[in-house]
Amino acid sequence: MIKTFEIARLTNPLHLQFMDYVVTLVSDKNPTTLNVKPQHDLLTLKVTELKDLYKSVQGSPISEQIIEADALRDQIFTGVVKVVEANTYHYDEHVRVVANLLKNNIRVYGNNIARNDFQTETAKIESLVNDWRTKPELINAMTMLEMINWISELENANNEFKRLYALRTDEYSQKSDETMQGKRIEANAAYNELCKYLNSFSVINSSNPAYEVVISGINAYVDQYSTLLKQRRSRTKVVE
Repeated sequence: MIKTFEIARLTNPLHLQFMDYVVTLVSDKNPTTLNVKPQHDLLTLKVTELKDLYKSVQGSPISEQIIEADALRDQIFTGVVKVVEANTYHYDEHVRVVANLLKNNIRVYGNNIARNDFQTETAKIESLVNDWRTKPELINAMTMLEMINWISELENANNEFKRLYALRTDEYSQKSDETMQGKRIEANAAYNELCKYLNSFSVINSSNPAYEVVISGINAYVDQYSTLLKQRRSRTKVVE
């Protein structure tokens, strides 16, 4: 059975992303074979309409600045990882020890932070910077490796990305929030209908492995986006 989650709480970009993933996943397994072509066609139509609304914002000059800001913070984070990694091979044992402290902290958030979605990457960088600025052993390690400027530049780049992303989100909501909300409701209804048919046919045709693949795939997305919602709610509580 396909899991449910608070889909209405997703931001507009994440909502569109989730719906697009589902459309692609079902399309790859042949909606006709799965007996859900009418339902898939309707969801595809609604996702296309959502994309058309979203394009007006993507055409904004801010979008290009966001891409550049994201590339810059990715570059700086990669530099931080490589500097730390290089020092784990230092000839001085004390340097190797503190470098490994920083390396282990980076592992907590993942060496491939840049592959996360925008919001998750922003949150992880904030947490990493906070660790290096507040935990005595990491402060000492960062100082010993002369990485204070690196972490300052990473923080600045991340803050600039957040600023630009917030500007575009505000621009986006002002332009089409009412229309987008209406289209989201329509897309949600189409998604729920598709899920209902997939669930039903997966029982009727339990011997067809394609249903299990599709349902497992959708559930994986549901888990991923549910986690994002929890992280967002947790950060909001901290701010409050």
